[in-house]
Amino acid sequence: MRSSSTIAAASVSRSSSSRMFSSRTAIQRARADRDCVRIEDQIAEGDMVTTRKSVTGILTGRLLGAGPTNAPIAIDVIDIVRVRDDRYAEHWGMNNLAGVVAAIRGATHEEVAS
Repeated sequence: MRSSSTIAAASVSRSSSSRMFSSRTAIQRARADRDCVRIEDQIAEGDMVTTRKSVTGILTGRLLGAGPTNAPIAIDVIDIVRVRDDRYAEHWGMNNLAGVVAAIRGATHEEVAS
């Protein structure tokens, strides 16, 4: 088995790359100043890697139509990746991006989801 740092550094297949980095891309497009990705936990077992991370920054632009607020934001992310031939073969992920956008807009999560 490879070390988790080796697996985490595996290259990303084109088919899953856009879905995997959608939260990060949204923050980059929002011009979140001083954005940072912090790995909270990472577990590798067999061909699977699970990562819990937080993406933080100052919202100086618009995030999915909300903002700018010039206030700190934090998006929590959990990614599960299956690695095959040193590439991400499958990806499942969850994040609280909808709740963050709802808070910026002053709406409830249910209002944003409907």
